[in-house]
Amino acid sequence: MNSYFNISVDASKVNTGIGLRDRHLRNEDYFAVKSYPELMFSSAKISRTPVANTFILTGDLQIKGIAKALTFPLTMEKMGNEYLFFAKFNINRKDFAVGGNHFFMGDDVEVNVKLSVFQN
Repeated sequence: MNSYFNISVDASKVNTGIGLRDRHLRNEDYFAVKSYPELMFSSAKISRTPVANTFILTGDLQIKGIAKALTFPLTMEKMGNEYLFFAKFNINRKDFAVGGNHFFMGDDVEVNVKLSVFQN
């Protein structure tokens, strides 16, 4: 398969649904958006699965300048000239130096991704 994903997300646009928390995540202890304005993912491999429109995506996730290999399922829906991709996976926030040591905060974070791609 000759497809790939190179995705960058404006770290200041991360949305948890709670505005106060979102503003707090921009601080140095978390995403440090002044020093690291983007969260990035670059795919290395996309594999089909036996399930229609479902793939396994492998690549590097980079947060705060720290890159880690990641593999997760990806589903696709086609709506007219738009392709919607959905993914849900967990990461350990400490792997990316996010959040420091807090006894009230878990280390595993669930990440939900919805990506829209338009075909010309």
